[in-house]
Amino acid sequence: MRMKKLNRLNSLWIKSSVYCSLLLLLTNIYACRKKEKIVEIEKIVYQETVHKWKRVDYFTQLSDEFIKSVKYVGKGFIFFSATYTDVIYDSTTNQFTALVGFMRDQQIQPLITEKYKLELYTHGFNLVPHNNLPSFPIDYTEKQVYIEKYDSTFLGFVLFNYPEIMGTGNNVLSVYQTKSGGVYNYMGFKLSYNDFYLYAANGKYIQVDSVKVFQAPLSYASNRFLGTVGTNILFVMGNERNYALTENLDTVFINNTYSFKDIFQYKNTYYAIARTTLASGNAGENCLIQSSDNGLSWQEIAKGLNYDYTYLNFEQIGDKLIAYFNNQIWEMAITSDNISTKELDNDGLKNKRIKGITMSNNRVFISTESGVFERPYQEFIEYK
Repeated sequence: MRMKKLNRLNSLWIKSSVYCSLLLLLTNIYACRKKEKIVEIEKIVYQETVHKWKRVDYFTQLSDEFIKSVKYVGKGFIFFSATYTDVIYDSTTNQFTALVGFMRDQQIQPLITEKYKLELYTHGFNLVPHNNLPSFPIDYTEKQVYIEKYDSTFLGFVLFNYPEIMGTGNNVLSVYQTKSGGVYNYMGFKLSYNDFYLYAANGKYIQVDSVKVFQAPLSYASNRFLGTVGTNILFVMGNERNYALTENLDTVFINNTYSFKDIFQYKNTYYAIARTTLASGNAGENCLIQSSDNGLSWQEIAKGLNYDYTYLNFEQIGDKLIAYFNNQIWEMAITSDNISTKELDNDGLKNKRIKGITMSNNRVFISTESGVFERPYQEFIEYK
């Protein structure tokens, strides 16, 4: 009798153990499936959005994504000037190279030409040549220019009033306050380049051939520079009159009444968004003008433009004329008597303030105050 009870208890124990094992197995299977579902949901929730304009990681890795100025300088090179670092992009090797400067540039938007980058400091400026790209220049402080060497009345530059200084490949024009209170001077520099500078007496690649100082009768410290047109630098001097500084440092009066907003080149012609009747004091109207003689004379193409055009910056990318403002980009079309716009897709540029657009080897780069973004040229013209 006792054996039968014992056998029955053993049988019940075995059955309960089997049931427990099955229950534990089912519980684990359910937990695993639930975990898989959670992982799948997490993947969906946290999947990173892929934008059409992709961030260039190189500047993120540098921790230097505020781009102040950018320019295509020829031979496949793009020169980026960030807050603390200069960066060269070489389209031949598809590589970025950081060039560390030694001075604190005081320009809001550093001047970069095809031949040099200009660094502005308290008593003058430094010209950094592009003759050794993509490596470091032979001497990063290649050409230092001290304004007091040419004008003992120099007091200081007109800073934080973009642009603070202007230049072409062969000329530089600066404006500064003198020690005679309220008096401002212009100083123009004519430059030349010595390809055999390693063997020259002073060992310098950039030479200052001549300097010209002339008074700028200004009643206030305002934006005096208009832009560059070919080899000429356009500026304002005395009673709001427009002048051009030529390659030989001659000042030529431009007989018009335009207030220039932006000057740009497109298909070998120079254009400008301008405002009429500057000298008369009348507010006038916004118009598109063009020049075929390096800015010495201008002809109107279209009048009565919307005021929004005065905010735009322009750049030729490939065979397209592109305009940009804040985080928006447009394709522009110019005819013999009109200008029109089509907005382009800016996916990935939300809340990014654009500082410049460049292209090399069919890669379009948009530089912003929050990084550099790129897109293939064949995908660039996509309307919004």
